[in-house]
Amino acid sequence: MNYANNQIVGYANSSTQDVFEDLTFWASTLESFENTRLTPIPTPTKIQWVGDASTNFGIGVLVGNMWSQLRMKETWRDGEIPRGIAWLETVAIRIGLIMVLEIGVEVRGLNLIVWTDNTTTESVLSARKSKDKYVNEEWKEIQRMLIKSEIDPTPKRVKSEDNVAHGLSQGVVALRMRQATGSGL
Repeated sequence: MNYANNQIVGYANSSTQDVFEDLTFWASTLESFENTRLTPIPTPTKIQWVGDASTNFGIGVLVGNMWSQLRMKETWRDGEIPRGIAWLETVAIRIGLIMVLEIGVEVRGLNLIVWTDNTTTESVLSARKSKDKYVNEEWKEIQRMLIKSEIDPTPKRVKSEDNVAHGLSQGVVALRMRQATGSGL
């Protein structure tokens, strides 16, 4: 892998910082990659994974009848470059992935449908990259988790008015969500 690292450094001298960071990430990923599955599973599996985010409240995610609601701190946008809704929606994907992995159902090697009402999130899931610095940082963490768990996400579009996670992202009280999803949590 030393050869690859030398090539990255040579290439990076004539490229942008963004390209250098991507090449470094993938060189590191390939260095520790132990998988033998070379092609993605073509048929996506429906597990009722849907997420939503709101700049006014936070994040809501449903996976089957399990759900999660996170309220953002008032300072979540603070920083040299403010974070936006695209970053928040990407965090919702990461929360959903954590939920999928923690539920305990065997998902290794599956292609899972991820429902979203956000076109930016849909394109990031398809392209595996964004022009937004913070979205890319979050996406790299998601990529590590996807590679380790051998999961391929497939984005699917849901209309905002049909997004069942919308209420969670708006701060709907947990009791109403239990009633809406039938969850005993």
